[in-house]
Amino acid sequence: MEIIFDKAATRRFQSWGDNAGLASDLLVVPQGSPPGHYDLRVGAASIDKIASDFTRYPGYLRRHAVLRGRSAFACSAPFRRTALGHRGSVFEFDGSEALQCTLQTPSAFALNIIHRPGTRVTDELLDLPSSGFSCAAPLTGGLRIELFFLLACSAQVRIEGREQPVELVEHDAMFLLLSASEPTPAVRFVSPVAGQLYHATITLSSLVEHINYSHFGAPHDSQAPASVQYP
Repeated sequence: MEIIFDKAATRRFQSWGDNAGLASDLLVVPQGSPPGHYDLRVGAASIDKIASDFTRYPGYLRRHAVLRGRSAFACSAPFRRTALGHRGSVFEFDGSEALQCTLQTPSAFALNIIHRPGTRVTDELLDLPSSGFSCAAPLTGGLRIELFFLLACSAQVRIEGREQPVELVEHDAMFLLLSASEPTPAVRFVSPVAGQLYHATITLSSLVEHINYSHFGAPHDSQAPASVQYP
């Protein structure tokens, strides 16, 4: 198992679209892959312009989780929108299609999961403080990534097999990268105040079981600047 922490304090943001907001990659698989050659990109973005056109990503599917604010979307192709707990929503669509976004609040904040067809993604919002959280059972083959993104609070996270807890603050992210042969760790978040935690399970079934973890990581840990075009 590999654990990657992406801290909000050291995150590099770039403008996307026609100055429609700020965006940053959190994870690229494999790390350093040029546009159109990665299997997975996870990013965070603000939407600050009332009306904007999203970037197209041919050959990919997109999962756009709005975690703060509200927005309306117009897309010529079929799409699916679902509620994400009692706060937030998820918008799924083909990355090759044109998408227009209109804000219904002064601004919005979202996580973007861009992936190849065949990748399975499930997500949820968890309330904190919490007695704990256990990851899903291991799946057969491929790579499973557990993503945790902290919203509007601070929390202490304890991971089975690690002696020391880790302190996370608002908008910090943690990724657990597991192969099918590895045991699933127990993960516990404890927060002193009320808050929420976004959790996603991403399964890349096309990747082999024997994983070279050096190919993965937060893009701003690399010497090369990240190429960001979100949302």
